[in-house]
Amino acid sequence: MSMIIFMIIGITAIYGDHPLIDDMMSYVGDKTLIGYPLSARRESRISVRVSLMRPLVAISFALMLAIFYPFCIYLLVMQTICHVTVIMITNVTIVSVLFAITAAEFFVAKPRVSPCGKSIATQVPVTSPDHHILTANKHGVLTITLNRPEGRNALTPKMYENFSKALRSAATNDTVTMAMITGTGKYFSTGNDLGNWLNPQPGTNSDMSEISELISSLIDFPKPLIGAVNGPAIGIGVTAIALMDTMVASDAAYFHTPFTSLGLTAEGCSSYTLPKIMGTSLASDMLLFGRKLTAAEALQSGLVARVIPGAEFSSWVEKWVFDGTTGLIN
Repeated sequence: MSMIIFMIIGITAIYGDHPLIDDMMSYVGDKTLIGYPLSARRESRISVRVSLMRPLVAISFALMLAIFYPFCIYLLVMQTICHVTVIMITNVTIVSVLFAITAAEFFVAKPRVSPCGKSIATQVPVTSPDHHILTANKHGVLTITLNRPEGRNALTPKMYENFSKALRSAATNDTVTMAMITGTGKYFSTGNDLGNWLNPQPGTNSDMSEISELISSLIDFPKPLIGAVNGPAIGIGVTAIALMDTMVASDAAYFHTPFTSLGLTAEGCSSYTLPKIMGTSLASDMLLFGRKLTAAEALQSGLVARVIPGAEFSSWVEKWVFDGTTGLIN
């Protein structure tokens, strides 16, 4: 029976995509992210594909079939060895094959490719990370702007660090009465820039603790915190705003949490906040099955309070916050 199983796997390894081999690759890839701690692996699973894997597996099983088993059968017939010894040798051989796979996976890894065929990790290099989080205090309102439009405002470790610092500073600054979060360009945020997490810049922390610090800073912020969602929000771009007090959105925005399609777990307390805001069914549709909400659907679900035409969004937010008679700080 084992010979038949090995033969099937060996043949399909050459001519097709066998799910067992895929599962072994994904599992081993999760365990061999070089230099990344358990928390990073758990939060950011990477499905590994190695071009040499299938030939390696196929050759290993072929050798096992062509040389090992006939030799064992010969020894059994000649009564040179017993069945127990054959079983032990078989187990050692199988472990050796898996070890070879693990070794190859250990040295060659790449980010998973999205269903669209493009890399999920944004590969735009960080040139001046200190300028990717802008802060401005106007009439007591601290505006924190995600300012990385060339990377669709995807968050890097340094951006997380500066974002958290801005919130902590505002929390104890008596001249700040509230804070507002928004983005530059067409996007609010496309979530984590996996390229920068897996290939961190010198002097940056890449163990995911910066994400936890930001989430804690949002939860513990003692003053009103509003989100002005100027465009599409993806991943933590969605889960972070769910921790704010109120949100408004441009009609060009949409809200997408593609965690399961990337092999990730929901982040930012979203498994609690989103069901609380919009109900269990719709939240599960987003978090488990990747449903993308339009701005109108987000308004209907209660995730955002208002939807504003994109062409008027910036001026409307300015008036909404700062108007002397009807604004939030009148």
